Amino acid sequence: MARREFAEHGLSGGRVDAIAAQMRTTKRMIYYYFGSKEDSTRLCLSSLCNIRDIEQELNLDSLEPADAIKRMITFTFDYEEAHPDFIRLVSIENIHNGAYRRAIEKDPRPKMRP
Repeated sequence: MARREFAEHGLSGGRVDAIAAQMRTTKRMIYYYFGSKEDSTRLCLSSLCNIRDIEQELNLDSLEPADAIKRMITFTFDYEEAHPDFIRLVSIENIHNGAYRRAIEKDPRPKMRP
């Protein structure tokens, strides 16, 4: 829900009210479990940015160069088709000069309460 909201409207346009309504909860509960709107954005981005970890599992080093390129291209298109919000969230992150990605690299654990 939050991922779709931020992908469609960006950080500044995404509304916690809308996320709460879609999740049938209150804003207070979202803030309790996920922290600030920025923390929620970071959590959404981190859930999608595992693409590099998945790419490592492709074992491209074991393939001939042309086959490795084909596998990488196929994987990339399939991943982006399966995760339509990925491109939009990455584009938004680029507008913010990678601020949330850097925060994820410093502390990869989501700030979510149990």
